[in-house]
Amino acid sequence: MLVPARRLYAAGLRGVLGQGVAINVLEDGALPLDCSARLWPQTEYLKAALRLGGADEALSAANALRRYLDTPVPGLWRDKLSPDGTFLEEPA
Repeated sequence: MLVPARRLYAAGLRGVLGQGVAINVLEDGALPLDCSARLWPQTEYLKAALRLGGADEALSAANALRRYLDTPVPGLWRDKLSPDGTFLEEPA
C-alpha cells in the first residue's frame, strides 16, 4: 500500500508551485489548471508530507499552511490565495 501512496504523493508535489502552496487543480497531464490555492489543500499537503515526505518537505508544507493562519485577528483564517499571491478578502 505504501508504493501507490508514494506515487500519488510525488504526483501531488507537481501541484506545489512557486509560492510553495498546493494549488487547487492539476489536469491529467499534471499541468496546472487552476493556480489559485485554497486552505483545504494545504492541510492535505501537510498530512501527506508528514507521512511520506522528509523533514524539509514537512516544514515547507507547514509554512504553506501558516500563511493562511497568519491574520490580524487570532483564531481566524484565510481561505483563498490567488495566483498573484494575494488573499481574497472575505468572511472566514
